[in-house]
Amino acid sequence: MKNSGFSYLLVLGICSMLFSCRSLNYRIANNYYDQFAYSRAIPKYEKVLRKELEPNAARNLADSYRKTGNSLKSEFWYKRLLTMPSATEQDKLAMAEVLMENGKYEDAGDWFRKYIQLNGSDARAKRLLIACDSIHIFFEDSNAYSISLPGFNRENESNFSATFYKEGIVFLSDRPAPGKNKEKSLWTGREYLDLFFTSQIGGTDDWLEPELLKGNINGLYDEGPAVFDTSYTRIYFTRTDYAGKNVSKNEEDESVLKMYTGKLDNGNWNLESGIPFNNDEYSVGHPALTPDGNTLFFVSDMPWGYGGTDLYSSSFQNGNWSDPVNLGIRVNSEGNEMFPFFANDSTLYFASDGHIGLGGLDIYETTWNGEYWVTPTNLQYPVNSPKDDFGYIIDEEGVEGFFTSSRSISSDKIYSFIKHPPIILHKICVKDSKTGKQIKNYQAVIKSDSGSKNFKSDNNGEAKINLPDNSMIQLVIKANGYFSDISNFDTHSIKRSRTTTDTISLTKISNGKSMVCGNIYFDKKTTDLTESITYGLDSLYEIMIYNPELQIEIASHTDSRGSSSSNLEISRKRSDNMSLYLINKGIQPFRIISKGYGEYRLKNQCRNGILCLEEDHMVNNRVEVTVVDIID
Repeated sequence: MKNSGFSYLLVLGICSMLFSCRSLNYRIANNYYDQFAYSRAIPKYEKVLRKELEPNAARNLADSYRKTGNSLKSEFWYKRLLTMPSATEQDKLAMAEVLMENGKYEDAGDWFRKYIQLNGSDARAKRLLIACDSIHIFFEDSNAYSISLPGFNRENESNFSATFYKEGIVFLSDRPAPGKNKEKSLWTGREYLDLFFTSQIGGTDDWLEPELLKGNINGLYDEGPAVFDTSYTRIYFTRTDYAGKNVSKNEEDESVLKMYTGKLDNGNWNLESGIPFNNDEYSVGHPALTPDGNTLFFVSDMPWGYGGTDLYSSSFQNGNWSDPVNLGIRVNSEGNEMFPFFANDSTLYFASDGHIGLGGLDIYETTWNGEYWVTPTNLQYPVNSPKDDFGYIIDEEGVEGFFTSSRSISSDKIYSFIKHPPIILHKICVKDSKTGKQIKNYQAVIKSDSGSKNFKSDNNGEAKINLPDNSMIQLVIKANGYFSDISNFDTHSIKRSRTTTDTISLTKISNGKSMVCGNIYFDKKTTDLTESITYGLDSLYEIMIYNPELQIEIASHTDSRGSSSSNLEISRKRSDNMSLYLINKGIQPFRIISKGYGEYRLKNQCRNGILCLEEDHMVNNRVEVTVVDIID
């Protein structure tokens, strides 16, 4: 009996110790989690969950893995959490988002649908579901960029948010370096982020070993994204706010980011002051500057925004920065917008997890149309991926640049890119305008600032034409026995490769058939060429230029009012003036026959002595063009 009692007490004590140990690990894990010390919370939660599948521990562990960039383990724990009755609708949403980050779009779509059934008012979730159901559209122009991983990136360290500086870049990194604070971030478990500089070794793909920016710009804790003015003498940068050796916290016990400015002095970057709209209760950071330095874009979670973090702007006026202005609902979503960059062509690039995209943060572009920022456009693959993609910058020529991505499983990395011109393929099918039958033999000519190119139809009667980008283009379609067709294209606004198909109808040339030129009209008995008349003649000139085989008659007719001899003289002067205009523009004289018929070929009953309305007289007061010969 004594032995039995002792065994019972022993087992009870062991159980009590195990429970106490589990309870202690759980409390410690929660404490770390509440302090955003995810790197320390993870092993504690793992210990708790080895003993018991506790819902809140699984939820926090899944979130901790997600916050530290391990979406695969995050998916594993959300999947286990969602087998429990206590799983919430927010757990379903988080699962869908993590599945997107892992490129599992079909499964993500299923979980978004389950979440939306419970919360049908979530517009952001609906947009992400649309993205999952139409993910193929983000891969339609996968050759738009060539990307590579520069050699200054190293395993097991985070490098992100590059900004141009002289002949190189300044970026954030948690790598060790001489003179750097050796303490570890509770969030990541690695060293704090500081600003480093590196540049490419001339003529090679190699980079210099990154060095800390000199001066007191790098503080005790995390620095954030930075930007320089065009003279590279002033810096605007983000910093985790601290006083003494303690990180500053707001009333919700959260650390706050603030934005500061510094100046270059004898090779050292020295801190000057904070930006006037910094606040102890919310974060301000991620600066971007216009080339003239007079507009500052930044990110903040200040109250009354549209989502988690929004994009704002401020103007430098009379020596001060103006009150921040939210960029509006087209740019800012219910999610998070951050990491802005303002390019030389006035395009604003930024990252968001609230617009339609591939998953995590995607990179978008928008422009100001004079009234508001237009709806952002996703940069698509390969710049964007299922993981976080952000920190996009591009050079003055709009060709080369950098962006950051967590597509590498270890940590954030900076990628370089070359942006290629869009491939604009225009497919043409030509038909007879009267019969609708296909015309198989024809020639296409494109003219642009870069010159002209000729294309011929293939055996199937189709022509595939590559239109030059960023150009004003004239396309001429020629076929024997038909009037050429002329159309104009403006490709300046086309930024992505595309294929278009067009069916063009050509009109057969008929000898001896007159056509009334409705866009050439002389008022009453005048003979001078007005602006509207020359505009109509310019169209005729185009037809003559692109149909060099045509010989035409330009015939002028008058109404019956006035004497017959006077009307004949007026009509001849009109025809001669029109013919001379075309000849002066370069049409050979033998291709134009000038005729004046006066009132001898009236089209209606309005002869001398008959009262007619003005519109009836106008029918007779006309210009006709007739093809009289096709010159071989």
